[in-house]
Amino acid sequence: MNEEQSIRDYLIKVKKALKNPKNVYFVPRTKNTRELVALGLSVADVMRIILRLEPRDYYAGPEKVRDGTPGAVMIFHRPYGSMILYIKLVLLIVDGVERVKILSFHEEGQHE
Repeated sequence: MNEEQSIRDYLIKVKKALKNPKNVYFVPRTKNTRELVALGLSVADVMRIILRLEPRDYYAGPEKVRDGTPGAVMIFHRPYGSMILYIKLVLLIVDGVERVKILSFHEEGQHE
């Protein structure tokens, strides 16, 4: 399987998981919360933006999760207005169900 197909498959799984809010966890880091307020975005806006991700938005990954949690971390750069958003997601399986953890969501270059 080529890289673009792997990214496409990853995004299909992410988008499927996003259909059920119980399968989504937004890590409540101060930088994420602060950035959402600064950008004027709600969590619902974040979900809509993630649902629009495409393979061309891929930036890096898959990487291992730093805390050792099983799953694949992928990073995306998505244009939004006049900026680029840095979106870091992990797709994992909990009790046999694929879930998405949103690790980072902010303007690219703001919090690396």
